[in-house]
Formats: sequence, C-alpha cells, structure tokens
Amino acid sequence: IWGEMILNKVLELSGLKEGIEYKKEFSIKNYRPDVVVFLPNNKKVIIDAKTSLKAYSNYIATSNKEYLKEHINSIKRHINDISNKNYEELIKEGLDFILLFIPIDSALALAQEEDTELFEFAFKKRVILTSPSTLLASLRAIESSWRVKNQEQNIKKVIDDANILYNKVRGFIEDFTKVGKSLQ
Repeated sequence: IWGEMILNKVLELSGLKEGIEYKKEFSIKNYRPDVVVFLPNNKKVIIDAKTSLKAYSNYIATSNKEYLKEHINSIKRHINDISNKNYEELIKEGLDFILLFIPIDSALALAQEEDTELFEFAFKKRVILTSPSTLLASLRAIESSWRVKNQEQNIKKVIDDANILYNKVRGFIEDFTKVGKSLQ
C-alpha cells in the first residue's frame, strides 16, 4: 500500500492526467496492473508496484547480508512473476517493457550494487526496474510528448480554421466586387 501511495505521488508530480493519459487498476482481460500509461502513438506502458520491501527493511535494521540476498531474490521473484503474466500478449498495440516500481530509490540502488547483473536479468525478461526518481523522469518525458502532440493538434486546428476564414473572406470580397461592378 505504501508503494502504491508513493507511485500515486510520482504520477501526480508527472503532470499526466488521470483517466486520459493514464489509468489506475486498468483491467486487461484477467489482469489488473497498478497503472497503465497511454502514449501518444497508441502504445501503452504498464507499471507494477507490488514489491515487497520486508527483507530490505530487515537488512537496513541489522546489516545482515542474508536479508540483502533475500531482498534481491524477492525482486527477482517479482520480475519472474511479471514476465510470466505475458502482458505484451494482452496489449496488441506493442508493449515493449513493463516497469517494475520499487518505491525506495536506495532499495533499488542497493540491490543493483550488490547484484550487478540484476538490471540485465530484468531487461532480458522485458522488465525495467524503476524507483521514484527514474520513474518520474520517464513519466515527465511521456507528459512532454503528450504536450507536443496536443500543441500539434491545436496548430492544425488553427490552420484549418484560418483556411475556412480565408475562404469565407475571399468569397465575401468576390461577392462585394461583383456588387460594386453591378452598381457601376
């Protein structure tokens, strides 16, 4: 629950609009990922925030290396669980990766420092490990791409409206010129 609370804060800070650019607890067949982020190109990014940090907390409290190993194994189990869900088969628009959100930057950093192949292990299973800072950076980039797309649509609408106005004014001038010639 705490991890989902941190995820909600990151989503809030990202500038993305809930219900438009992302949805929480979005149902995909029999699966309910924590968040689905919609990209401007009709693709989707799934964020999964169901990470256990019990072993990490125990390691911080005791410095016992067994807890650190357990923390890394917990992350690996979760990576395997996510990759076994086959989310990419559920979303036909082309899902590239699933983002596994670990709500404490130092928990992810410690795991990657201790197991230097952890990122590669996840990457091979099409899972990207994220923490609040890295996820926020990714979501801000997505928000920026939405802003650019919306600006492009607004510019196109202005151009279309200007063309309509131009044609109406041109027609008016032509009609006014005809009236002037008729009066002469």
